Amino acid sequence: MKQSGFTIIEDSREQRPLDFTPYAQYGVTALRRRVRTGDYTILGFERQVVIERKSLSDAVSTLTHGRERFTREIYDRAAFASAKLIVVEATWADLSRPYGFAPGANPESIVNSLFALMMPPTNAHVFCARSRRLIAWYIMKFCAMFIHRVTHGSAGMWRAIFAKDAADLPPFADVGVAASLHHPPTENN
Repeated sequence: MKQSGFTIIEDSREQRPLDFTPYAQYGVTALRRRVRTGDYTILGFERQVVIERKSLSDAVSTLTHGRERFTREIYDRAAFASAKLIVVEATWADLSRPYGFAPGANPESIVNSLFALMMPPTNAHVFCARSRRLIAWYIMKFCAMFIHRVTHGSAGMWRAIFAKDAADLPPFADVGVAASLHHPPTENN
């Protein structure tokens, strides 16, 4: 059976859900319903993919006052996931400066905590950007690459990344990623 796209599930508790409608023409749809762990996942891969979205203030709060709960969630409940992504609606520069809303928080500690989450045993990907459009694109791309790897292995994934005709290679095209989607929107959009 040929894959004709995929569905990103966004947690119904998300206060400000991301907009995935620009990718509908490529077979990417979004569905709002409760997600057990994280804020976003892929339909059919809920246990394998955990995507957590944080605003700057939420990331700082989570990595200071909420550290114990967040650490437990990442190490325990998300331990089963083979693909973990944390997206922060801020740049690394924003994370590296003093926070007016949390004067006691140490920016170096926050940045180091995010880098630590990228190391074993967690192995989470961390993506930082102010643009919600860029974050939605990154989540879509992360999901497309996950599905491609699951369905066709890592060798096919690397060919899909580096080949000049990547968008036309089956099955990469089958997960709804057209050539124009290989390039992210600008940070300002």
